[in-house]
Amino acid sequence: EDGIRDECTSLVGSEMCIRDRAYGKAREQFGAPLVEKQGFLFKLLVENWIDLEAGRAHMEEVALRIDNGEKDMGTEGSIAKYWGTEAGNRAADASIQALGGYGYAREYVVEKMRRDVRITSIYEGTSEIQQSIIAMYRWKDTVRSKGAFYEEMAAGLDALHEADPNVGADLVGAAMRGMNDTIQHMHARKQTRNQIVMFTFADMMTVCEVADALCRKAAALNEAGDAEAGFFSAMSRAFARKAVRMVKDGAERCVYGLAAAADADALKAGGDLLTALDNRLPAAALAGLWTDMNAVGEHLKNLD
Repeated sequence: EDGIRDECTSLVGSEMCIRDRAYGKAREQFGAPLVEKQGFLFKLLVENWIDLEAGRAHMEEVALRIDNGEKDMGTEGSIAKYWGTEAGNRAADASIQALGGYGYAREYVVEKMRRDVRITSIYEGTSEIQQSIIAMYRWKDTVRSKGAFYEEMAAGLDALHEADPNVGADLVGAAMRGMNDTIQHMHARKQTRNQIVMFTFADMMTVCEVADALCRKAAALNEAGDAEAGFFSAMSRAFARKAVRMVKDGAERCVYGLAAAADADALKAGGDLLTALDNRLPAAALAGLWTDMNAVGEHLKNLD
């Protein structure tokens, strides 16, 4: 727990994103600055910026809970390290790509930052160790509580959505319930003995809990009338949709990845689960994603 603030220093990725933004504003291709191109703005800058801000929101929340005296926060620490370091690595890769050949040149420093950030997903517990910790403890929490652990978290998101419908809390709550159903489905079929299932759980659990924290941060900024409230709301809605996509993808891989093609009962049960998930998270839930990403991008372009 003491290492939460230090372990996720990969949020140095934010500095790399800042460098990307500056370069993208100065570098022109096909008659316009790179930052005006959606392929650059959405793929290399905005998505990574949102991932890093989501990780920051989660770490701030966990650190505050520790400061307030909460104990047994090891799983939260693993979530913080896993998401933060992996997001930092993705941002570092995007920075190299964004700068093109310059990204490989020592003069631009980004190549050193890429090398430095890589170790964060290895030391003091690799990402795979973090996945094992997250999945094991959250799976036990879910089974012991008969689903109440994540249901209570989802209910909190329902309440947040009632108070502030602009941060995507309803989507995160629905994603969390779909994940909860998936965990219990796989547990009932004794498939949690497979490490790949547990690793998939860990990814779903991590994105949902990180999204939960970002929703609360965005709502708090809205309530306070903060100047960046709209910016954070757009990021929170975009990240909520990422949680939806990751849960739906993870659920499909879980129910079909180990099923035998001749096992009609398993296929039907898995299909029923996925149908229920589609009803809970229809394709329309992703509507507006690129609109929100564009709003985030416009804000980033105008930062000093």
